[in-house]
Amino acid sequence: MVKCLICEKEFKNGAGLSGHTRFSHPSAVAVDGHKVEQRLDMVEENIKSLSDMISRLLSLSQTFVDNTTQNFAGIDMALYLHLKRQHQIKLNSLFERLPKEYQEICKE
Repeated sequence: MVKCLICEKEFKNGAGLSGHTRFSHPSAVAVDGHKVEQRLDMVEENIKSLSDMISRLLSLSQTFVDNTTQNFAGIDMALYLHLKRQHQIKLNSLFERLPKEYQEICKE
């Protein structure tokens, strides 16, 4: 009996273990040096591609955050101006949340 070093399954002979290893643990199967280099090149290309995608996603997420922040500031300003003009209510806490350039507009 021979035992798989990875999962400890037992087989009658080396041929059984070899077939098991090839199908159950394909990453453990030995390959020649040329194939290893090809695989490493593919892995390196995939890592570069993933890195580029991550960079683009980070850029997009920052743009989204910036736009969302600006949109909420615009909504806050509109709410502040509505309350001030239509209901003569001034909410200092709302005013203080506004960016400085929006505060200047609201002072008019």
